[in-house]
Amino acid sequence: MKPTYIVNESKRKVTYKIRKIGKKKKLHEISTLCGIQTCAIIYGPNETKTKLWPSHSEVQRVINKFNAMSEIDQRKNMFTQESFLKKNFKKVRDQLKKARDENKKNEIELFMFQCLGVGSIINKGDTIDMNYLL
Repeated sequence: MKPTYIVNESKRKVTYKIRKIGKKKKLHEISTLCGIQTCAIIYGPNETKTKLWPSHSEVQRVINKFNAMSEIDQRKNMFTQESFLKKNFKKVRDQLKKARDENKKNEIELFMFQCLGVGSIINKGDTIDMNYLL
């Protein structure tokens, strides 16, 4: 289901509150499981103050550590939505090519075993494109 803007204001506020709690939980989990430092700055239009997680001092520490890194190190694992999609698209395209190559290899092996079993090229009404085998 594609996310769409929630028109009903009360439903939108409830969803925001629930999702905010969920994001904090996920950040805590990834921090604990992977031993990484995480923080969040959450600003909601109906809130008087920006919410910082886990605390103001921890957010400041993570941001300072990030800012102290060289620009190359900062950008090493950053993605724009476009670059993220391009990378994943290339990965999927490579997986598809690998699967096609594996299928071709298996079809050639099957064809060869069928030929060996009969002693000649089998053609039971199926057309065999010999160029495909190359």
